[in-house]
Amino acid sequence: MTAGRRSHSSFQVRDDRDLQELLAYVRTLQDREGELIESVRVLRRKYHACKAENRNLVWNKLSSSVITDLPPVNSNLEETCERVGVYALGAPCGRGASATVRSGTHTESGVNVAIKVVEKAGVTRFRGLERLRNEIDHTRMCHSSHVASLLDVIHAPDRLYLVLEHGGVDLYRHADRCDIDELQARNLLEPITRALCILQSQHIVHHDLKGENVLIDAHNVVRLTDFGLSERYESDQRGRAFCGSPGFYAPEVATGDYDPWKVDVWALGCVALELLTGRDWFEEFWLQHYHNSDGKVDRLRRKLGPATAAAARLLAERGVSDEGVAFLLSCLNPDAETRPDASAISTHGWFSTSLHKRPPPIQAPPSTPEKPLRKAQKQHVVTPSASPTLALTTPTVPQRNTEQRI
Repeated sequence: MTAGRRSHSSFQVRDDRDLQELLAYVRTLQDREGELIESVRVLRRKYHACKAENRNLVWNKLSSSVITDLPPVNSNLEETCERVGVYALGAPCGRGASATVRSGTHTESGVNVAIKVVEKAGVTRFRGLERLRNEIDHTRMCHSSHVASLLDVIHAPDRLYLVLEHGGVDLYRHADRCDIDELQARNLLEPITRALCILQSQHIVHHDLKGENVLIDAHNVVRLTDFGLSERYESDQRGRAFCGSPGFYAPEVATGDYDPWKVDVWALGCVALELLTGRDWFEEFWLQHYHNSDGKVDRLRRKLGPATAAAARLLAERGVSDEGVAFLLSCLNPDAETRPDASAISTHGWFSTSLHKRPPPIQAPPSTPEKPLRKAQKQHVVTPSASPTLALTTPTVPQRNTEQRI
């Protein structure tokens, strides 16, 4: 009995010792956790201080040299939630990481406009300032009835207001409201093509052509907008930037070495594909290949080749003209060297072909084992370049997840 009690006592002592060691270890972990939390707080304060310093450097030291015609800061500007200068502000019609687009009205003339409100706090990198400069300069350079005009730039202490021509509803929403046939699709694509020709004449590549960036007003005037990813190139210059939206950027863009004059034509083909095949087919059998490719060029090309051929067969079966199918295949030519540029595609025979018969509506093919994409709200973009760009769209309409712009 005595030996048993001694054995039990020794076990108890050992258990107590182990418990004390465990408690000491827990206290050490808690102390380390507290130190890490404090370190995170310090780093967060340093990050915000650095971000504020970058913002001040970008806007106070660099902005006037990068955006050469940027007006001076107007410290006396009348700026409220309902008004900025001579413009009355309406409801928001689009949002992004550093910008909001609101409807507006010129109080003296009554002209309706769209006002992009760029928060300076959201543009803290030099590249973001360059993107903003490109959007301003390139929009001004492209004088055309098929490009949304930049009417005014207002420079407030904490914001930049870009006053744009009110272009109406975007093509993504317009197509959702209407049953688009081949003739209607051609009537929409022809002015987009003319706009691309204007850009090419100014050595500008849009880099983000898609339905969300094409506007249609009440008089059916089609306008191209959102030049936030646009770049200007010399005639023999190669493209290097990996930018665009999934479902619309040309596969060769992912290589970082491409002919820039061909990428907008590929995107034009993608817009045509969505209009002619319908959104369900486009999102399930085209857009998903971009999301599944992980940016790998060879994998994307292997997927898009059969998808393009399948789309061509579907369109032919549904009565789309031979010229319409040929136009689509010409734009979506995987060989960028033989793909036409904007000037060449604008002379395609489809634009002069007589079209009368309306093809039956195209139904999406049976679902595949691959999970179909779910539509998501637009979240502009999300780009490594910290672009403040935003399409002039209404946020209440479901938007697909092409907005991980790159």
